[in-house]
Amino acid sequence: MSPRMLEAIERVLMAALAVILALGVWNAFLRVIETSETGEVQTTADPAAAGSVVSTTTRAPIVVRTTTTTSAAPTTTAERAFPFTNGPCRQTQPPTSGSVTLLRVYFNCGNIIEPSGTTFVYRTVPRTLQRLTETLKQLVQGPTDDEIALGFGSFFSADTADAFRSVTIKDGRAFIDFNSITMPEVIKSEQGRQFFVINIAANALQFESVTSVEIRLEGSCEAFSELVGSTGCTIITQADL
Repeated sequence: MSPRMLEAIERVLMAALAVILALGVWNAFLRVIETSETGEVQTTADPAAAGSVVSTTTRAPIVVRTTTTTSAAPTTTAERAFPFTNGPCRQTQPPTSGSVTLLRVYFNCGNIIEPSGTTFVYRTVPRTLQRLTETLKQLVQGPTDDEIALGFGSFFSADTADAFRSVTIKDGRAFIDFNSITMPEVIKSEQGRQFFVINIAANALQFESVTSVEIRLEGSCEAFSELVGSTGCTIITQADL
């Protein structure tokens, strides 16, 4: 075999080797692209960022929404006129993060006495396991101006932001205690009393660990009943909602 033929064969083999190496590099690149598109990198994300940590302690899934953790904006007497202003009483779902705890705070909606599965607002607080306590702290701040515009109503407002005293749970009953508070005379009417009492109870009964609620004023259930123009102890169960 002549030297020229050997040289030609060598060139063909080198070219073939170069093509094989290029194909190998291309296939490796495709594997990298395919892996990144499968979403496997999402396994490192904080589950709390998807709201998973806040959907297991209540009877209905919590839709994530971030709102201010400060006291609700002051509202005027006219804005809190009873019956409350009608509206959609709904909020949209925004994202949240694992550094906060999402709360669902029930208010009344227009002239509907019973807070339903949609008549709640979302509040966030620094991450905590004391969800019921923090929910009640948010409740007594009342709805914000923006929430009132959506139809949410309550006898609570910025003026009652310090009304919550404590809550304990025993054998499924939540004992909710308030400090001395001044309320409008309308809560002593049958309709006003129902709006007020059921609004409070709905915030505790959303949690699976609570089956009934007893409301107290400075440690006395009789004192609370007197506040709302009733007698005995004010006790609400899930069946009352």
